[in-house]
Amino acid sequence: MASSITFVLKEPRSTEPSLIYLILRHNSYKLDNSGKNKVYQQLKFSTGMKWKPNDWNTKKHKGKDGKDNPDPNELNQRLSNMETVVSDIYRRLVNNGIEITADSIRAEIDKRPDVFPDLRRKSIKATALKEQPKTLIDFFEDYIHKTQYVYKKGQPYPINERTRQRYATTLRHVKGFAATRRHGLDFPDIDLEFYTDFVNYLRTKVLKKATKNDPTPKSTINMTDNTVGKHISTLKTILNAAKEAGINTNLKYTSSKFATLSEDIEKIYLTESELEKIYALDLSGTKSLDRVRDLFLVGCYTCLRFSDFINLKPENIYTNDKGTFLKIKTSKTGELVVLPIHWIVSAILQKYNYNLPRSISNQKMNDYLKEIGQKAKIEETVSITKFEGGLKTTKTLPKYKLIATHTARRSGATNMYLAGIPAISIMKITGHKTEKAFMRYIQMSQEDNANKLIDHPFFKNSKILSAV
Repeated sequence: MASSITFVLKEPRSTEPSLIYLILRHNSYKLDNSGKNKVYQQLKFSTGMKWKPNDWNTKKHKGKDGKDNPDPNELNQRLSNMETVVSDIYRRLVNNGIEITADSIRAEIDKRPDVFPDLRRKSIKATALKEQPKTLIDFFEDYIHKTQYVYKKGQPYPINERTRQRYATTLRHVKGFAATRRHGLDFPDIDLEFYTDFVNYLRTKVLKKATKNDPTPKSTINMTDNTVGKHISTLKTILNAAKEAGINTNLKYTSSKFATLSEDIEKIYLTESELEKIYALDLSGTKSLDRVRDLFLVGCYTCLRFSDFINLKPENIYTNDKGTFLKIKTSKTGELVVLPIHWIVSAILQKYNYNLPRSISNQKMNDYLKEIGQKAKIEETVSITKFEGGLKTTKTLPKYKLIATHTARRSGATNMYLAGIPAISIMKITGHKTEKAFMRYIQMSQEDNANKLIDHPFFKNSKILSAV
């Protein structure tokens, strides 16, 4: 059962501070007297806090700066804490098979005086809310702006800004596609014909994003099939959320033919000698490149994702009688990762007094990494074959032009494997669940494979010949 939480003012037109209500909506509903319209249920209760309506953001459902009000950050943090607690209570009750009622929610809230100190507030009231049907675009926009957490193994994880940006990009393409249709686009239109047309639109008709230098672009992106697949996957996430919320009843998107496209593309990794070249570069004259190089190398020797290695903190480092280790719960999957600290990572951490520099955007970091790779003379030519705009293309480029943030994680896993670390141990770091999936991730040339095999006993002369 899906749910959403918003905060509203009791008297939004008042000139005086108004009480703030927390509204919990969930997809429990009854049919009205006509037997046709769904009447959804909502639970409402007082937070015990007040704010001036003129200084209330009705779109974001929180306080904003005002001349006569205190700093809204404290208020908004309290509201955020309440939202987290009520979301957890709701999910726990659902998972335990307990009916969602005013009393069942209130009983749990009363156990949290640290977040809800005013236990004398008015009792929760259950009211009927006649929902106006939301369109696909409306629901997509609400999901991006209002959904705060995704749940993994029953634990809430905040949706980060990068994920919201990815969703927003897919929404932009959905809107662009909808504009090409005479009758627009809504939930009932999502079928296999839509799928075929939308995939074709993504492959061949999406224009490049407007920029200051090119405000009205006319050239198309020619997306790869992997990029198309990511947009289909995001759209299916939204359709699933709408289904759980009782808004979308069209399940044609669950067909196996409504597939998330993907293709295996050769991805580069950097060898130990190439990483040593990057480490040896003197970038002290260009601080931005120096910081990017150091962050990237941390990723290369930890196998962490970009979102994790840029957020390492001193508390992620600990020492025991065996040595010094890194310990972090990954942001994407919630997996706990523990691994020894490589000597290069240790040197970089000491360089910054264990407080790594703040990262720039993923895209800007990718640009800098290519510049760093060129300075390190990583110029081996590499041919990459993939589908772009629905057509098979092959490009031959110097290796440095293919370096990106994700190269770090791939390089770390591959170099660990080539060094003889068991696959099962590396999988504990990368989070791969099967060896088959892990081996698809490893980038190893025929020469790499031969170099690894040459030390195997099978290729050694095990007989000791005595001199005659």
